[in-house]
Amino acid sequence: MKGKLIGVIGLILLGSVWSCSKNEPTLDEQQFELITEIYPEEGGTLTPNTGNFNGNTLLSLYARPHFGWIFDHWEGSIVGNQNPFPVYFFRPVAVRAVFVRDTFQIRTLAGGNGKGNEPNQFSYPTGIAMDQGGALFVSDMHNHRIQRFLPGTSEGVTILGGNGFGFGANQLDEPGKIVLDEAGNLYIADTGNNRIQKWVRGTSEGVTVAGGKGWGNGLNKLDQPFGITLDKIGNLYITELENHRVMRWKPYAEEGEVIAGGNGEGNAADQLAYPLGVAEDEDLNVYVADSYNHRISCLPPERQRGLPYYLQKIWDHLKNSTISVGSNWGKTNNSIYPITKNVECCNLT
Repeated sequence: MKGKLIGVIGLILLGSVWSCSKNEPTLDEQQFELITEIYPEEGGTLTPNTGNFNGNTLLSLYARPHFGWIFDHWEGSIVGNQNPFPVYFFRPVAVRAVFVRDTFQIRTLAGGNGKGNEPNQFSYPTGIAMDQGGALFVSDMHNHRIQRFLPGTSEGVTILGGNGFGFGANQLDEPGKIVLDEAGNLYIADTGNNRIQKWVRGTSEGVTVAGGKGWGNGLNKLDQPFGITLDKIGNLYITELENHRVMRWKPYAEEGEVIAGGNGEGNAADQLAYPLGVAEDEDLNVYVADSYNHRISCLPPERQRGLPYYLQKIWDHLKNSTISVGSNWGKTNNSIYPITKNVECCNLT
């Protein structure tokens, strides 16, 4: 009798365990609430800022500061100042994002954690650019990658490269300077590959827009391109370390034109020595960091070799204006015809 009773009790207990295990939801089936707070409220925003998420969900919390504020640290379920912060849902998450007033003093925006290849590190950053939304782009030379940092973040995201040095469309080789166009596309001086790569927002590969035909001094080649800038009509200006020259490359062109240097290394007026940076002002003057000559060279439009820039701008883009540049001919609506009155040409006469 006693044995039968023990057996019955055992069956009852086994049934209870089976019933509980059958009805209890798994972690994936459970939902956990995200509760957030921003302190102070005017300091910034948090993405996402609320919601219910399934168990085992991995979410990235991003605290974006408003102008005049800096993200300082997290409180609650997560701590520290890593931003964005990965959150793993296996229980409800309650966090506070704390912002502080910006004192506008010099501070580290990215990196500063020693040389390395982690998302919060660099290995010889060489070029920077910032888009209209405040995202910072950094050319990370010896990591052969381009990193993007959203405002207030401490870790970057690789948008191009980071796959070891190489010549593939998703690779770079010691990238130099970078520049953004108005659409948010990025142009990269891919120095070791002797080419200029264009990265279109949202893609993971680059497109060669200049060079890429091996090293050399032909007009369709580049040799160690390093500095780069972009004008308002899409022309690229490129400094070449080994060719000691500055090239201007029009959109979709198969080759560029030399506008400065290209006469060997030297310090004469028509020479450069390992030019690094290049910039252009609103008056179309081109400035070159002539590194080994320890000087900054300025090239006004009329002194730039090749077709003067201001003539190119007029003939290519001003379709509805009558102009004269030291001749009796003008252009309007793609037609050439003689004009009877000279007018100023973009105030560049």
